[in-house]
Amino acid sequence: MICFPRLSAVLAALVCAGLLGCASSPSTRNKGEARQAEGLYRLAQLDFSQGKNQDAITHAKKSIDLDPKNAHVHAFLGLVYLYLSDYRSAEKSLQEAVRLNPYLTDARNTLGAVYMKTGRNQEAQNEFLECLKDTTYSHPEKVLYNLGTLQLEEKHISEAEASFRRAVQANASYAKGYYGLGQALLLSGRRDEALKNFEKVIALDPSSPEAAKAKEALGQTRGAAKG
Repeated sequence: MICFPRLSAVLAALVCAGLLGCASSPSTRNKGEARQAEGLYRLAQLDFSQGKNQDAITHAKKSIDLDPKNAHVHAFLGLVYLYLSDYRSAEKSLQEAVRLNPYLTDARNTLGAVYMKTGRNQEAQNEFLECLKDTTYSHPEKVLYNLGTLQLEEKHISEAEASFRRAVQANASYAKGYYGLGQALLLSGRRDEALKNFEKVIALDPSSPEAAKAKEALGQTRGAAKG
């Protein structure tokens, strides 16, 4: 599973919207439009957090109409499209976000996820590697997980293992990273190490999709060992 922001992250963005680029860019024609664009963006975030995806798209587009140079709104719109599996629209919005702000690492990471979803692995890898150049990015583990998943898909097991190890080194509580590491270890024949990582996934985030997969992997692996 590719990693991109969850709904909880969107809710968090509402709390600290002023720190995440909700303010309009200098290109906005007047203060009234700036406030309106910001309000529409916040409304779009709220819509998305409540599962009102089409309303989120409508309000984000209206915000962009008023403030077309706000890279954060383009990135948000791309994220919504990605959740809806509208990869063409997601790519277009995210590319515009990165064009407007090449240092918007979240947008680059999500764009890499779109490239993965559409089978363009080299382009995805390029985006992930570019993300990792940003030493100020607060969640490198998410990028490393995506990179490791890509490497795992391409059967580059040792490279994937290294990426997942870097992910959990960056964030020792990152359940997805341990799940990816468990997969890489299992594929490399190190069953006992893999099981320990799957168990850690369950301990860290027992209700997550990764925990369910880890339980399944544990059952299959232990069953195979008994057989």
